Order: sequence, then structure tokens, then C-alpha cells
Amino acid sequence: MTFTAVNGLPGSPSGILITSYAAHRGADAWRTVGASPPDENLTSLAFGPALLVSPDLEHTVAASSRNLTGTAQSGFASLYLRDNATNTEELMTPYAPFNGNKFVSYTIVGASTDFRHVFFESSTPLTPDTPSSAFDNLYEFADGTLRNVTILPGQSAPSPEGLSSTFGTRAAYPVSEDGSRVFFVASKPAEGSEFFGPQLYMRTNDASTVEVSASQRRPADPTPGTVTFVGAAADGSSAFFTSSSRITDDANAGNPPNLAPNLYRYEVATGKLTDLSVATDPADEHFGAGVAGVVVSKDGEGAYFTSRANLAAGGTTGATNLYHWTLGQPLAFVAELGPSDPLASEFSGPQGSSRLTPNGGVLAFVSSRALDPSHPDVEGTNEIYRYDAATGRLARVSCGRPGSTPAEATIAPPSYAGAPATGVLSTDGNRLFFQTAARRWCRRTTTANPTSTSGREARSA
Repeated sequence: MTFTAVNGLPGSPSGILITSYAAHRGADAWRTVGASPPDENLTSLAFGPALLVSPDLEHTVAASSRNLTGTAQSGFASLYLRDNATNTEELMTPYAPFNGNKFVSYTIVGASTDFRHVFFESSTPLTPDTPSSAFDNLYEFADGTLRNVTILPGQSAPSPEGLSSTFGTRAAYPVSEDGSRVFFVASKPAEGSEFFGPQLYMRTNDASTVEVSASQRRPADPTPGTVTFVGAAADGSSAFFTSSSRITDDANAGNPPNLAPNLYRYEVATGKLTDLSVATDPADEHFGAGVAGVVVSKDGEGAYFTSRANLAAGGTTGATNLYHWTLGQPLAFVAELGPSDPLASEFSGPQGSSRLTPNGGVLAFVSSRALDPSHPDVEGTNEIYRYDAATGRLARVSCGRPGSTPAEATIAPPSYAGAPATGVLSTDGNRLFFQTAARRWCRRTTTANPTSTSGREARSA
């Protein structure tokens, strides 16, 4: 597990305001190691919590204004890759800012499972080949080398415009688990008199780049609009994005066109682009699918999304319909959500308010609608629901005492951006951690009820 402590624990090598720790439970006891650089007496939170922690808690990415390796440039915060087992750091940013700006900020994008490849963004030129005109850039640190990988198809140098969309929304798996692939959004260069909105690209092994969102419609729309990257498979085999442009032959983006976002899936092996949200109901002709919230499974073979269109039996035109897509299966309607529910608008990565098992079989999410018929008294209150795709069962899990006043419940994101999002929902979907404003319990009556086992009472603090 990872956690933070104010001013550090006794004996900690770091005495900064907020200090990060990684703890492992062994057969006999817990082993806790510091995950923050050994800074002292710093009052800025920018140098406190780790920016990224590896799944095995053995590695940390963190910033520090101190020269921890003897090779860092002075006068600004450098980025370090820390080995928590040996308490050693490796410098990730060897160059001083090429624009002379000492106020450097970093946004971590992701890393390979073994942390041999770490990707991050910065608005500061940090390599000699980074164009000064680029507002934001994507960097990769691998094998002791830092390089700018914001390189578009047919180019050998970083794009002069840099990134067009940062990863503040934390779409799931922008970096493949082996570190060979990274997905990013950047402006597509104009072609003659044609101008394009920012598009989604995939960089592989820092050797080649593919435009993932390139139109496969014939004829193609002349001016494709901006795309939004919403997630990818953990192995980088597929990517998901929304676009208001018609980029497949069957896409319906409204009438007139380019009004409503559709959800597309790109398969890397074949290069095939598929619209997962084709609206065919005549009632949806004008507004199209209108996809908003999206959650992508780790294997890339399942996704949940909200749409204002009637895309499957049970859906209603104009409502906030939640659908489940599975590779090779018909689209399935799950429930009608409230228009202000988190999943009505967010694409839920590690910082989102919903959780999904790796194969997409179980979804836990927040809704203010009374979706469980056995609990109609919670309408208008945020509650946690669990959907089991195998059984089609949708159940409220943030249960209160019979007759008690409902209280708000949330699936809280990690306390800071780099904290692992694992452990909130178990891989089998049968255990979920959540927060609530009141003490809750549910009596377990069946093994299908995710909040209990063997008929005992479960409590959540």
C-alpha cells in the first residue's frame, strides 16, 4: 500500500511537508520504506507526494530541488526515478531548461510495468531538440536517456506545436504495460487549404507514429474535428476515443453532421476503426449518439459509456443511457443515469469515480438515481451501484439501515495523482472500497451480493 504523512515519520530520510511511503506486508510484519526524495524543510507541496508509484511499490517518480545524484542542474526541480528498495535515485532530467525558465512543472503520463519506460509532460523544453514554440511536450525516460517523443507520422523531429491535449483527465493506460507504445493527442499539420483539429496518435518504440484517428470514411470529411482520448488496452493493442466527426462509413454524428461525439475503437494489429455507438433510431437522426462518459476495460475488449441515443433495447432517446460494449457481442443497455452523475460526462481513468474489473465483467459506479428497485428511497442521493455483466444484475451496495436517511457515497480517487488506483475494486469484482458520510451496512443474503460473504454483516467506514 502507499500512504502519506505530514512532516514524515520518525527516522524518515525526508522531512518535507507531505511525505510518501510504500508499505509491504510480509509473512510476519509490515515493511515500510520512504518513497519521497530526502528533502528537508520544504513547504511546497510540489516536492512532497510521489508523482507516480509502481504497482509493486518498488519504484517512485518524484521531483526534488536538491541535487540527489550529484549530476542534476541547479536552480530548478529535477525529476528522479527512485528505487525504494535501495533508497537510490536516478536523474531523469539531465538538462537545464532550454528556455531559461526555472519554474518547471511535470505531469506524469504513465510507465511500463517494470518502470524502465516512464512518460511525462512538461511545458518546459527539456531536450536540445524540443522546439521553443511547443506549449507542451511528451517525454520518455528509458535506459538512462531522456527524449522528446512528440513526433508525428512522417517526421523525425518533435512537432513544433507539441501536445494539444494534456493528460489531466487521466485516461486509462496511455502507456502500454511493456512501455513500447504511448498514445497522445496533437495538432495535425495542415494539408494545403485543409486544417484539422487535434488528432490521436500512437508512438511505437520511439521509432514510428501512426494517426489512430485518421478517417476511414470514403469520402472522408474534409475537416475532421478534435478527438478526445478516453483510454486504451493495457497491452496497447487497442485505443478508444470520441470524435464528433464521421470517420467510419456507418457513423452518425448528427444532422447537420459533426454535432455529437461518437465512440470509436482502433485495433492496432489490423488498423481497423470501429464506431461502437452507431445511432440508427430515426429519433436520433438530428443529435446522433452524443457519447459522454466512457470507462474502458484493461483488456480493451469491453467498455461502458453513456449516450443520449437509443442504441440498444431499453435505451431512451434524449436520456443518459449507460451501455455495455463487449467485443463480438451485441451492445447491451445497463441503466438510465442521472444527467449530473459522474459517469454522464467523465472518461474514467485512475482519477475517475467508477471502477471496472480487468475483463469488464463488473462495473462499480456512482449514481443519484434509485437504480435498485429494492431501494427506491435513495432518489437524488449519490449511491454506489455494482453491475454484473454475466448475470445482468444491478445492485446498490452502499446500503444503509432500513428506514434510515440515505447519505452521500463516493468512490474516492487516490489522494494524489501518482497513487496506484488498484485495490479499490478487486479483480473479481466482489470487494469494493468506498467512502460515505454515514455508517453503512448490508446484510448478505446471497453470494452474488458483492457487499458480503457467508451471510454476515459488512460495514464500511
